[in-house]
Amino acid sequence: MPTATSFNALGSGNGFSFCLDKVDVSDYDNISPWTLSQACAIYWNLNAIIGFFNIVDVDTLENVPINDVRIGDDIRYNSENGNETSDDSDYSEVVPTQRVCNSSRTGEKDTELGNGFNDSRISARLESNCIVKYYDGDTSDEDNFLGYGMKIDSIAQPLGFAYGFVVNSGSQFAHTIITTFYKATDYGSLAPYITVSEVTFSGIPLLKLKIETGSSGLGSDITDLEFYTYTT
Repeated sequence: MPTATSFNALGSGNGFSFCLDKVDVSDYDNISPWTLSQACAIYWNLNAIIGFFNIVDVDTLENVPINDVRIGDDIRYNSENGNETSDDSDYSEVVPTQRVCNSSRTGEKDTELGNGFNDSRISARLESNCIVKYYDGDTSDEDNFLGYGMKIDSIAQPLGFAYGFVVNSGSQFAHTIITTFYKATDYGSLAPYITVSEVTFSGIPLLKLKIETGSSGLGSDITDLEFYTYTT
């Protein structure tokens, strides 16, 4: 695990540098709420998403896995052979001390061509105001408070995701998403292809969504989280 420099910061009196929105999640199919300690660990200490996506060498037809993504990564690969073609990573703006400003922190590794889809990648995301409070019903009644979780305003902004595509396979693909919420109707026609499971990575409860179409057997997975430790 990487080591970060300890620091103090004036926040909003809630453990974060921003006010937390309240969200009614009573109509969601699956929720995996966090404690305050777990939510703070995600926002302040997360360093990397551990996982992979596969691309396929068009000459050998062998799988080429692209592994793990740090917040701050910006790396591109050739989609035919997995060779790295550019690295514009910048970690100086994503270390914990820089998160006081509450701007988006992302990391991505993706392919130049995406095997025809232009979106084959593994990604880690800490969006602005990304932590919210979950309620089972009326958000003005604290008796309905369930815990903390990821912001619910777009299914495309989970904590982490990995896309794996198969060359020359039409619409066959495999996505892995880790998040804290799931509603089948948000995914439309993809919903029948989604498997939802409860997982725990480094003590943090999450939902893992596996979205697979076709029968390629290739794809992606996310298996753990990596956090900063601090100097004493």
